[in-house]
Amino acid sequence: MQNNSHNFNINLLKALLIIFVASIPFSRAVLSISGLSIFVLSLPLINTKKLQFDKSYLLLVFLILVCFADYFRADNIVQWKSEILIKLPLILLPIPIIFAQNTLERTFLKFLLITFIITILVSSSISVINYFLNFEELNKLVLQSKNIPISGGMHHITFSVYCAIAVFISIFIAVDYKIKWMYLAAGINLINLHILSARTGLAGFYFASFTLAIILIFKNKQYLKFVLPSIILLILFPVIAFFTVKSFKNRAINTLDDIKTTINQTDANYKSMAMRVEATKIAWKIFIKNPITGVGTGNLRKQMDIEYELQNTNLFLENRILPHNQFILEAATRGILGLIQFILFIFSPLLIGIKKLSYPFLTLWVLIIFGLLFECFFERQHGIILVSFFWFLLLNYNKFLNNIKG
Repeated sequence: MQNNSHNFNINLLKALLIIFVASIPFSRAVLSISGLSIFVLSLPLINTKKLQFDKSYLLLVFLILVCFADYFRADNIVQWKSEILIKLPLILLPIPIIFAQNTLERTFLKFLLITFIITILVSSSISVINYFLNFEELNKLVLQSKNIPISGGMHHITFSVYCAIAVFISIFIAVDYKIKWMYLAAGINLINLHILSARTGLAGFYFASFTLAIILIFKNKQYLKFVLPSIILLILFPVIAFFTVKSFKNRAINTLDDIKTTINQTDANYKSMAMRVEATKIAWKIFIKNPITGVGTGNLRKQMDIEYELQNTNLFLENRILPHNQFILEAATRGILGLIQFILFIFSPLLIGIKKLSYPFLTLWVLIIFGLLFECFFERQHGIILVSFFWFLLLNYNKFLNNIKG
């Protein structure tokens, strides 16, 4: 009976993991409910005799504890609670991956990742179809620093990073599991990524591609003959996209316009990049005023509003955004001590060694590091999933790949 109950729990956990991954772009509610259920169900599956704490995970736990401690200096308790609820999955979602590893085997890893790939493929394809149905209108919006809507309502920047990750994982699944149609999925998601034209995901994809190429050569010089042609294709692909994909071309034009506005320091209102630069400057000034411990969890919005006024910004109220650079945000919120802790977590995989990290994790890691310069993943539900669930899933990719029976 005990074995039957144990097997039932494992199968239920696997079903919930599939539901969790399949709901990522489509339902925040299902994502939250399934995520919490996964955490609760994984607790009795933890092998306490072989309990080992991951150093990266311990750093995340400490980060959350610091956020909890900020309760005593929170100006707005409601805002503090909101940020705590967003960040809490950072330490809940990795539990089944870190402490119940034996329940996840090679075959299930394949189904889980294929589910993820298909989910992103469906969402990106529906979004692209909607783009073509509203071709003229959406192309004009792109020129105005607006985004192409994502099916399911997921934030376009975070989704673009997911889409880039799906491209890479499709290729790794095709190689590791000998599933050739995964190359087709990679190709479709890559095309969709360019059509949806969110800068962070696009730039992150190319940055990760070139970085991975360098790592491949570093690991094994035999890959050199494959890497060089790939680099040529990576250079040609955006050039071809510029002349064939209207949204991609418009995004490039809009980006150049944003850069000119930033350099010339002209009116930054409704200029995405220029507004972000202004927000970064304001957050940096807050950090300079509060260098040791920052202003605290839940207090940054209020302090940003005050600092915008002190600096006599010409930005309209609706354009006075929070910083989109996670490192600057951490510095302003938790000071140099919090920033050091955050950096230690981000670069903790170096303790394992580059050569021991799986290619899927290396790709995710580079994409996250790049993305954190332009988007605060730790402040959004889908970003939290990237830096908790997928971080630890792909960090243990090779273990699961070699776990035949579970």
